[in-house]
Amino acid sequence: MIVVVDKVSVLVLTLSQFLGSLTITFAELLPLTPGFDRRTRIYLFHEHRRRFRFYSSPGLHDERRWDFQLVPAAEHVSNVFLGPATQVACYSRLDNSLVKYDKTLLRRFRWPAPGRNLTIGAKHYAAQDPYRLHEPVRVDHMLEACLEHGNHYSWLKSDVIATCEALSKVIRGVGQFNVSYISGKLYLESHAWKRKRSTIESYVGGYGFRRAATQLCDPNMLEAFSTPKDPVGVNVFNTVITRTLGGLQLLTAGEIHCVQDDRSGHPNRYIELRCKKDGREPQKLAEDLKKWRVRCHLLGIPVIFFGFRKQEILSEGRFLGVAQMNELIGRSTTEGQLPWDVEDVFDCGFRVLCRLREYCQVADDWRVAINDSKMDRIWRVHMCRSKMGFYIRELTREERVTLRGDKARIGIVPQRLYDTLRARSAIY
Repeated sequence: MIVVVDKVSVLVLTLSQFLGSLTITFAELLPLTPGFDRRTRIYLFHEHRRRFRFYSSPGLHDERRWDFQLVPAAEHVSNVFLGPATQVACYSRLDNSLVKYDKTLLRRFRWPAPGRNLTIGAKHYAAQDPYRLHEPVRVDHMLEACLEHGNHYSWLKSDVIATCEALSKVIRGVGQFNVSYISGKLYLESHAWKRKRSTIESYVGGYGFRRAATQLCDPNMLEAFSTPKDPVGVNVFNTVITRTLGGLQLLTAGEIHCVQDDRSGHPNRYIELRCKKDGREPQKLAEDLKKWRVRCHLLGIPVIFFGFRKQEILSEGRFLGVAQMNELIGRSTTEGQLPWDVEDVFDCGFRVLCRLREYCQVADDWRVAINDSKMDRIWRVHMCRSKMGFYIRELTREERVTLRGDKARIGIVPQRLYDTLRARSAIY
């Protein structure tokens, strides 16, 4: 839902004023989990026509090269149920090429002192290769983590396998993705179509704030490595979780900023860290909160620790639970607008995933019917929220070679990992 506010009526408040009535402690937030208040929605149903084009040339702006798939809204269907999140694996990315499948980089929350200069450590961040720093996360590490932790069944029983970055964008209806459909499973990754630049401003509100609010649970685990102990962008801890969304079994992985006070593998101990400038417009803050709310809801993170800064100096911070985030988002809703509800957003995401999976499955069945058993197929998906659907086309051979890089792959899945999964399945 896009919130439109009359420019004359916009009031610019300080963040501390905007959130002033929401001061709470983390202990009060521990019982909070995303609610499952299921309300019934009634939507119009749209008929659509399915087409298949197996070969097409690149060209996002030429709609004749793309199939548009309308995602019909559910009619008289209650909100889909999002099952509990269970961590099945984890991994620590020490740098761009080195990954440990353990909790080496798991960080513990510590309360940041007001007045902290958030530019400390920026030179290490600036030294990173911006192309490697901002490249989209692939499914490789999360799949290998499942195998390393002996949880190949989590991979086998999943219907949709995607990075948290990709899955949260699909649910919100934005972004571009690379998609494969292999043996009944849908694989998704974000597609990098626009390079981001590394700036001091992005460090201050991101890794600079995380540096001030976290510390490694066990610094000794890094003694044998040259990896910086403070977060600089490439050294992050990731969780791999499984959960259901309606009738779909999801397997996803995402970065965890820190945990409360222990090293448990339960998502309800995770903490999301976010920091914004004091004086941000309430409507813009609400849009940020919607994006963070979807990510937290997907990974099962119950709280956000929200920091306020004046330029590069931290002024204060406080915890926001589910109820507090919903209240802040609701304050930006103008008269005549429907209230934003994360359950509705996940409903739309569920229908997108079902339509995308159905499209790829039928295309796969069509290949079998014409005796084309090729498994190395990749689709490019471009979400189009304004048209309530998505554009999709199959990549050419040249595009697949470029996307594959130096690894042998089946679609977007590393062939080595896929062969290992099949071998272990045969043993057990």
